[in-house]
Amino acid sequence: RSPLNWYPPCRLLISHLTPEERAELFARVKPSPNGRAVTDPAILERECREAWERGYCIQTGASGFSVACVAAGVINNKGECCATISLVVPESVADERRDELVDMALKSVRDIERQLGYQHRKTPGADVA
Repeated sequence: RSPLNWYPPCRLLISHLTPEERAELFARVKPSPNGRAVTDPAILERECREAWERGYCIQTGASGFSVACVAAGVINNKGECCATISLVVPESVADERRDELVDMALKSVRDIERQLGYQHRKTPGADVA
């Protein structure tokens, strides 16, 4: 298992929790092997809130050199992020095709939500067809 601060899907999976619940988790974060993963609880809290509001999270080079991850969250009928879809690509691809990767991830989770009958969506990503 990898620490939650190393990967965007982890931020999404805990994004529906209360700030207090997240603070307990952030107290256990660890530096990544390359030292680029965020470990500051205040920054992690902000990133979780932003990921929840957008419906996706992007991280480049934090867990491995030259690797980027674009993740989007599947939101169930309880308003919880119950699963994620992530695209792991070379950092250069993420830089060049960021918007396209975000769109693909968001469209994929919306399709999954429809197939599972999830109707609860409060994030700005809801308008992505």
